[in-house]
Amino acid sequence: MALMDKLEKECESLQPPIRSIVLGEIVCRHLGIALSTPRDLKRIIKNNQGSSVVQKLWQFARDQRNPRVAGGILVAIRSLYMDVVLAREAVKQNLHDFVIQCLDVPSKNLQQTAITTLNDVLSYSPDILPSLDLAVKSNAKITRLIPLYSKAGSSDDNKHIFEALLQIIRCNMCKLCLYRIAQNHALPRSSQNALQLRLLARTLVPLIDVDTSSTVHLEWSTLDLVSECLTWIAYYESKAILSLPSNEGVLLFIAFTLSSSPALRCRGFLGLLNIYSPDFRQDSQEGRLYNPLLVSDIHGLPRQEPFIRQVVEAHIKRTGEEIDALPAETVSAHYHNPQTRVLPDGSDFDAYGSAMRVFDFVTQGPQDVDESFLFPAMRIVKTMEFHRDMEQDMIIALLYHKKNYEADVLKHYFLTQRLQRLKPGRGDPEEGSQVFMLGRLAMDAGLRRWPEKCYFHYAMIQSQAGPQYIELATLGLQSADCTPHIKRQIFYHTSLNLFCMGIMQLSLDGPEPRWWTRGARSIKQACSHIEEALGIMQPGSAEEKILQILKFVTSQLTCTRSSDLDEDLFRFTEVEDALATLETKGCQDHLGLRSATVHLISDRQKATQRWSGLLNVVNKMEHVVEEAHRFSDFREDIPTYEPSDSGRGQNSSKMSRTSLYRADLPRCTWCRRASMALRKCSVCETAKYCRTTCQKSHWLTGHKGECISPEMTA
Repeated sequence: MALMDKLEKECESLQPPIRSIVLGEIVCRHLGIALSTPRDLKRIIKNNQGSSVVQKLWQFARDQRNPRVAGGILVAIRSLYMDVVLAREAVKQNLHDFVIQCLDVPSKNLQQTAITTLNDVLSYSPDILPSLDLAVKSNAKITRLIPLYSKAGSSDDNKHIFEALLQIIRCNMCKLCLYRIAQNHALPRSSQNALQLRLLARTLVPLIDVDTSSTVHLEWSTLDLVSECLTWIAYYESKAILSLPSNEGVLLFIAFTLSSSPALRCRGFLGLLNIYSPDFRQDSQEGRLYNPLLVSDIHGLPRQEPFIRQVVEAHIKRTGEEIDALPAETVSAHYHNPQTRVLPDGSDFDAYGSAMRVFDFVTQGPQDVDESFLFPAMRIVKTMEFHRDMEQDMIIALLYHKKNYEADVLKHYFLTQRLQRLKPGRGDPEEGSQVFMLGRLAMDAGLRRWPEKCYFHYAMIQSQAGPQYIELATLGLQSADCTPHIKRQIFYHTSLNLFCMGIMQLSLDGPEPRWWTRGARSIKQACSHIEEALGIMQPGSAEEKILQILKFVTSQLTCTRSSDLDEDLFRFTEVEDALATLETKGCQDHLGLRSATVHLISDRQKATQRWSGLLNVVNKMEHVVEEAHRFSDFREDIPTYEPSDSGRGQNSSKMSRTSLYRADLPRCTWCRRASMALRKCSVCETAKYCRTTCQKSHWLTGHKGECISPEMTA
């Protein structure tokens, strides 16, 4: 108690203005710890004192009622989180709970310190699980604080806190998309309710309504954060946007698509896609084309592909190279005792003949245009009651007749059909995730077994966005067995892939210019690729209709002058015809894209009227004018800046003496988190890691091939 009394007395003796960093130094001095420089952190880690330091802070934090002492503890917590190794120790002891508690304290100075600390804790969080916990616990609290700091005429300090609040919301929204991967189950309804997304939407929209007198002076930084947060809200809970009065949420997204900013236009359309696609909790997201997990590393989050790769590798290790391989005896027994012998009309079911017709449909394409809209079950299997037992019988029949490649193709094709048959937003999300993962396993197995065949190169680009899939699709085009139909499908899915990458990278562009550059390149490549794909599609086919819609949308998102939008109105008739045809034919492909386009056309005038003031302000912003010129002049051959992965920060001798808040600490080559305790790869001594898990992940996803590749000289 004597120590606490002395600490409180010294903190209370300070005269305003009081800097929080000074309070932090006082707390650390009384606790006998040093956290001011990188050298201090390195000394704690080297002496294995991380646990005891965190324990001291936590003991002081419990039942702490003095706001100034609590502020000093928060500063110490911020320092710990700047090193990923010490941050993991803080997470173990739940030190971040103290930060959440301080948000509710009436002291404004402490509240502001808690906000900036929480912003740093989320930014430097060592693992995704504690970030998810923090997001659920803090989101509603932060939402309720936003109006306190958003008033016009606020001080510079208030503006700084206001921006930190919005950054926390964006960080929460970004990280929650990894919930299923991290927890292996969907976000619980109780957790989603705790986020208070409807309240958040009602809080954010007035911040950018320039006709509202109480709003803070609208700057690009505010518009950037608010618009991205609204896009995320639509992804998690579309009703939070749809429940806004007078449909102003939908109209706001459409207004974004009419602005001069390419990034804002893409963000607006992504918001529409999220509204008219199944919510995060309701559907499997892995097979979703516009899945933010595909570009999660924009904000430094774990990538989806390594996770999928680990599942695939684990399956192979557990079951062997041949996935679902069956002994010849089992195949023979199943073939002679099929699960389906007679069709509903009384005729015999020809499993082998039906299987070969399915294979022909998949590789050669439909016999007429109508078959491109719906699978011709009656022609191929002689019944509309097509079920999984029949699928299994067909695969067995192919294996029995030594048609192993054909069997692998059907195995994957049937899984993709199962995924499509799961009604969006109504089926079991866990089943959807399982079916998607089984499909990925089938694709990986097919690529290993049949590397010279085109089908599995093409299959990898279906409903998956990323440059690696485009590369695989290109290899498929070079295969000797690439049919005209497979070629058309590769062009079709590559167009969707480029479009998806473009709007995702521009919408969620993150803090580095490379993502904007990548997005601009992808969306412009999509424009030219769509034109090329339309040139080889079958006239009147479902794929042609989808590409016509895509062509219209990309022209809206890439226009550089307001007159371009007026010229593009001539394409409305073509797009409306495409939408009507897809609806009439009962096509179930890309329902979200189609619904978003319908509203983009039908509500355009309403959006212009409702948000005319916002559009006038946005189009005059210096950032928007500069971005529009940059996009107009952008060439696809402009190189993309890539940060170094060497893990090196500043010169270590200089850095160790630098203030912790100014230092550029070394970063882990894999997760890019900072630490003074990185360990070198023992082979190349170039890559550096904060833990064994990062080293293993980097090794499995590329470092193995680049670590040591010495050139042989004669």
